Amino acid sequence: MTNMYRKTFIEISTIQRLAACASLLLASLVYEVPAAAAQNRPNIANDAVTTEKKNGAEKDKDAGKQADDKRVGGSGGNRRRQRSTPPAVPLEVVFTTDLPESDIFLNSPGGRPQKLGKTDAEGKLAVKLPRGTHSVTVSHIGHRTERSEIEVRPGNTNFSFSVALPEPKADTVAAKAEPTPTPAEDPAEKEAAAAAAAEETAKRFLDAQKTESVTANDWQLFATHTNAALEKDPGNALLKAQSLFAQGQLDYLRGDYPSALVAFNKAVLAAPELISAHYGLGNAYLATNQPAQAIKAYQRAAELNPDLVLAYKGIGDAYTKQGKNKEANVYYQRAKRFGPLPSSSNMDTALLSMKRKRWAEALKELLEISKTQPSADVYIYIGDSYDGMKQPLSASEAYQKASELDPKSALAAYRYGEKMFELREYPKAMEALERALALDQTGITINRKRAREMADKAAEQLRKLK
Repeated sequence: MTNMYRKTFIEISTIQRLAACASLLLASLVYEVPAAAAQNRPNIANDAVTTEKKNGAEKDKDAGKQADDKRVGGSGGNRRRQRSTPPAVPLEVVFTTDLPESDIFLNSPGGRPQKLGKTDAEGKLAVKLPRGTHSVTVSHIGHRTERSEIEVRPGNTNFSFSVALPEPKADTVAAKAEPTPTPAEDPAEKEAAAAAAAEETAKRFLDAQKTESVTANDWQLFATHTNAALEKDPGNALLKAQSLFAQGQLDYLRGDYPSALVAFNKAVLAAPELISAHYGLGNAYLATNQPAQAIKAYQRAAELNPDLVLAYKGIGDAYTKQGKNKEANVYYQRAKRFGPLPSSSNMDTALLSMKRKRWAEALKELLEISKTQPSADVYIYIGDSYDGMKQPLSASEAYQKASELDPKSALAAYRYGEKMFELREYPKAMEALERALALDQTGITINRKRAREMADKAAEQLRKLK
């Protein structure tokens, strides 16, 4: 029993010792494993912060994208961004004068004229102007001053002015080269010559075919003679009115329309029967954008002289400014019955007829203009008139002539290509349309989308024919 007890006790002790070692070993493992795991385990807290930041940035990015989508009228990539309409692009306008170093002014209603610049050695000045009607004054020291209204629009950006005085004849030059003694002038004869010159200036001013030839120098001589006569006869109301009128005309040619209005009104009050004062007053009212007052002044001038072509033409211009094209045409036609209009008025009449779609009337005017002033713009209008009359062949010939006169005119090439496509002349159509696209890369004067479509269709037809 004793031996058996000892044996059992030894076995139990051995088992306890083994259990204790196992406990120590297990504790060591429990301690080391968490430590190692802690070294290898990712930082959950830091990763959570990083993830939260990343998610927040993504949300901010998505919110900004959604705001952008709302501003352009859609969300995501399913809707296209809307393009804002670009502002109207000013057109390049080229002024041409027959004398270099000519001054060109832009007249502003009720204000001082704005100088655009001087023409270069070739008599050209290129500036940017917005589309629409502008009043310009062109002058050259020692020569003529010309004022005119221009309409700037695609295809109508070239304007010519003549300011040079006629050259003296050869025999006159020779006489100046070898002056001969002349007898002393008789004061009476000198005064009579000045009076005759002043009277001739007044007549030319009211002559539709000569009014544009009267210069500022002519009016200065007129004023000098009238003022000298007024000093001798200060109570003469007609002389006073003529002096005021001459001053008003000089102000008008300088573009000082407010001063011209004052002088013309004073002249009318001094001598209500002075026709030129009423007509000048109408011009000044029209230049200051007062067409209703201009009509009254022109009508009074026509009452004093029922044959005055310029008065009827002025009334037509005033109605045009008011947008009353029907009334304007009545007075333009009346003016023609009394005599030919100034050369600058024929284009106005033609454009008015085109606006009213009276193609035959417009064509008649334009063909007359083309005889003396052939230009790409004139032939484009001729082509448009033929097109309005449903005569595509004649229209294409006019557009082709316009392209020949101005090879850089995108509008002429486009119009010609359009008519050639309509007439199934595909080689000519494709060539003209490609030229138009190359000349106008921004689509200012032509419809680039339509030009591209017609050019591609013309090319496709040519491939089918091969």
